[in-house]
Amino acid sequence: MTKRGMHYGAAMIVTLLVGAAGGSAAAADPVWLEIVPEGRVLARTVVSAGCPTISVDGKTSTMSARLATGSNTPPPGQRLTCQIDVTGAGKVAVAGIKLRMPPKNPKRIVVLGDTGCRIKVSGKVDAAADPDHDDGDAAAGKAKVQDCNTDWPFQTVADSAAASKPDLVVHVGDYLYRESPCPSGDNKECGGSPSGDNWPTWHADFFKPAKNLLAAAPWVFVRGNHEICKRAGKGWSYYLAPDAYASNDQCADLAPAYAVKIGDFHAWIYDSSLADDSPAKDVGTYKAIYQQAAAAGLSHAWLISHRPLWALKAGPKGDRENFQTLNATLQAAWAAAPIAGIDLSIAGHTHMFELMSFSTSQPPQLVIGNGGTMLARKLKAVPAGQQVGTATLANIETADDFGYGLFEADAKGGGWSLQLHNSKGKKKLVCNISDGKTSCSKAP
Repeated sequence: MTKRGMHYGAAMIVTLLVGAAGGSAAAADPVWLEIVPEGRVLARTVVSAGCPTISVDGKTSTMSARLATGSNTPPPGQRLTCQIDVTGAGKVAVAGIKLRMPPKNPKRIVVLGDTGCRIKVSGKVDAAADPDHDDGDAAAGKAKVQDCNTDWPFQTVADSAAASKPDLVVHVGDYLYRESPCPSGDNKECGGSPSGDNWPTWHADFFKPAKNLLAAAPWVFVRGNHEICKRAGKGWSYYLAPDAYASNDQCADLAPAYAVKIGDFHAWIYDSSLADDSPAKDVGTYKAIYQQAAAAGLSHAWLISHRPLWALKAGPKGDRENFQTLNATLQAAWAAAPIAGIDLSIAGHTHMFELMSFSTSQPPQLVIGNGGTMLARKLKAVPAGQQVGTATLANIETADDFGYGLFEADAKGGGWSLQLHNSKGKKKLVCNISDGKTSCSKAP
């Protein structure tokens, strides 16, 4: 394995959007490739009628319906999903759209997360589904509404990312934010929007705006806290989860972690959707996940999940001088079972860009939760030596623009640069991550 400063040993899901009606693909349907455990690659699509045909290395076959055992219909409220295993294929095409299989060594990787458009009346789901209010919700009973009709940037972000011609796309979770019906006083911002865990909402919040990016490269899908069982977990389990679909009400509280290795790319994907920020709870669950990763033979790997191990956000009521730190549960698990071979931890959850390195022994942390959801409050200057939970800060770069990150391999194979692009694809920052250290400069 060639050393690049960072490599990926990982659990990845790559999604390929394919559309079909009555056995032939429809241009409006999403198609994607998804990398799943054991290094397999699945092609998937969501269709209005029967599963379409797919061309794999010049041979045509019909995709299979993703249905529960003994069922001939999709789950209530969801639309039929079809898939087929294309592991090892060279050429894959649906409806004339050529889909790119994972390259032997990915050199350009888009990372983004927290992309949906927020429509939420707090108090409706918070107490049961999100007790720590960690994603910036308004006080109980009040609405928090983004302008989903005219000023939501996710499609622009996704199309700009597609134009960068990535080899892989990593989404770090939180796809569906339209949890409540549009309040009557907010028709300008969200009138006509669907809500809840159903196909119309998944289509509006993710599949429609992401359509071009979905077809541009294989995807790695990570589960966010918005996809826990009490929120959008059933749609997650049906459309995006890598495992077999066994039941029409399928939703597990904890999805299995897994590693995927594509050439020099190593990553470990795990489900942190229910990890408490504070106080630490169920530490043993995540300690076991880290011990499992330690046995996976990772080298220069990315540790990818939704909730960051180490992150900062503004304090209560937007206090930008007294920071809150994330995540007590994961930090305790890491202290008990640190993983060798991890060069970088990647997550979302906090709706901004943060890249930090530490004077203590932890790997650098990237937070990339600025893909489209209402942004968090910008942080004021953070001094070196600031405690970030169990870590001591050495360097930090933050930004509160919408956008995505693009990792690009060094031409000589010696490392990676991380470029932060805004929603329109303009490069804003260029960052280097090497030997546990980070540095960023403004793009020329």
